[in-house]
Amino acid sequence: ADSQAKLQNALKFVEGLPAPVEPIPCLVKHELMGKMLPSVEENERALYDLMESSGYMHVDPRNVDKFRNLQHNPPDPETGKPTFKPYDRVDLVPYMKEKCDCETIKFDATAYGGTRTVEITVNKVKGVEDKDRPAFIYFHGGVFIFGDHKYSHPEACFHAVNFNVTSFGVDYGVAPEVKAPDGGLNCYAAVKY
Repeated sequence: ADSQAKLQNALKFVEGLPAPVEPIPCLVKHELMGKMLPSVEENERALYDLMESSGYMHVDPRNVDKFRNLQHNPPDPETGKPTFKPYDRVDLVPYMKEKCDCETIKFDATAYGGTRTVEITVNKVKGVEDKDRPAFIYFHGGVFIFGDHKYSHPEACFHAVNFNVTSFGVDYGVAPEVKAPDGGLNCYAAVKY
């Protein structure tokens, strides 16, 4: 009863706030329609099924592992058992292995306003002088809940090669292990570093 009262008070407070932007309905209905690779489509369908079974997408410390498993370990279509997927973009692994020199560095983000030691993968294009090259700081996707710099490493290498830059993949930390707003502070610390 006490938690229900707190929730009701919080909802009343939020309802009284002005909308940050004018909401508009989505103009394009999102449908899969067989346009993705079968493994990607299977992963998307499993995520939608999980969202529908709960009535909405609600990620919290109690169920975040289910969502992470869908992303990192999609079910095998034949056995239904989770399969390990080492990278988000397996199709870009050749960039990582053949076209980039990669190293991992660590720095103390607390010296720059962050909250912990942060790892950065430095991706340099093979055979290209690195002096005075533009930098591209790559923050992996995942809404501060999913992924890390290792899982999205092929994508960071792809950007280094295609943008002709040195890319830096930042492991800023994700929830619930890293509490908000610490992930964002670690991102900003990486830029300052």
